Amino acid sequence: MDITLIATAAMTLIGPYLQKSGEAFAKKAGEDLWNKVKKAFTRDKDKELVNKVEAGSVSKSDLTELKNMLAQRLTEEADLLVALKENLNITPANEFMLENNLKAAAMIRTELEPLYLEQIDASVANEGDYSNRIALLERKLVKVDEKLIRLLTASN
Repeated sequence: MDITLIATAAMTLIGPYLQKSGEAFAKKAGEDLWNKVKKAFTRDKDKELVNKVEAGSVSKSDLTELKNMLAQRLTEEADLLVALKENLNITPANEFMLENNLKAAAMIRTELEPLYLEQIDASVANEGDYSNRIALLERKLVKVDEKLIRLLTASN
């Protein structure tokens, strides 16, 4: 499995904990995983971001930066990669499903982003079309994220 996808899977599970939202099981699994993952962030710049995130100042760009830092650590530290795959319940049996669900979630997010902006400029006649499309994609994204969390926490 691609290291970037593993980092994305980790951040999918950690995100609700860091953002203080999500289902109780996702928060608990995210908290446990975060406590393990943050130990890999030992450089001064890393510690700054970790402290900022733990202080509750989490933005989308912070989560993206954390994911990129984690992906970098995974390329450098094979032991961390093995431990993370184990903690995320990534097995040969579910790897295919995880990869495809992560890609599906990324595609939905990519499709949603411009729709939010286009809806602002939409004419009154087209505004409903944008609202319906956004609502549909948001529902799909929630389902995909829920499935990802179920896959990642299946044995945890």
